[in-house]
Amino acid sequence: LDGDERQSPMNIRSVKPGDEIDLFGNLFARVFRVSHCIGAVGYVIGSRLAPALKEEYRGLGNAEIRELVKKGVSLKTEAGEVLQVGYTGDTSREGLFVENTTNEDESEAKSALFVQQAFESRLLFCEATFLDDSQKARDLSVKRRHLHIEDIVRVLEERQYAGYDHQLVLMHISGRYSAKGALDHIASVLPRNVASQCLVAISSHLDQVLRRDEAWTHLVQENGCLLLSDYISVCDSQKQL
Repeated sequence: LDGDERQSPMNIRSVKPGDEIDLFGNLFARVFRVSHCIGAVGYVIGSRLAPALKEEYRGLGNAEIRELVKKGVSLKTEAGEVLQVGYTGDTSREGLFVENTTNEDESEAKSALFVQQAFESRLLFCEATFLDDSQKARDLSVKRRHLHIEDIVRVLEERQYAGYDHQLVLMHISGRYSAKGALDHIASVLPRNVASQCLVAISSHLDQVLRRDEAWTHLVQENGCLLLSDYISVCDSQKQL
């Protein structure tokens, strides 16, 4: 709204799959195609790394550095990049599965590369609309072009997702699931190496009873997410009582 002090200055621009956009500083955004009932894209956010003095030479004085330069010693690292965040947005499984065909269109080839980079990012936000193993949930995931949790497991395997070295955030969970029901479904199918670094955006699924339960309020973080491994540990300890 005009005059609203809460507004943030921004530039809005259209994008298409295969685009790479410079953000501020050394950050960039890359755009990839996903598959939804309307046109949709996902994103990779990364940062570029400038060449820097190699670790083994950082304690040397200027005179020593000059001598090494004269001898032709390579003192600096190569320029590189860090893939920080991947974001799938709304998508069906077809938008994320590995494609076996070679795409000759440059933009589509870049888009396919960027999908893989999303799964190599340090932090991946992935939708997880449908969770239960009923035929209805599976059919709805196809009809409405959203992900089922078993699709996610398959995609993570195909994309060789690192698990222990990266963090996964599951979001966009259908309102048909209670908090406990959603977490039980996810915990039952995710590989443990992925579950150990998986956050679930769950706060909107907490009913009034759970919001007053200290066991739950302790598990749910300020950002509304819950670390799945914490939930599994609590459930395992309760089974032993």
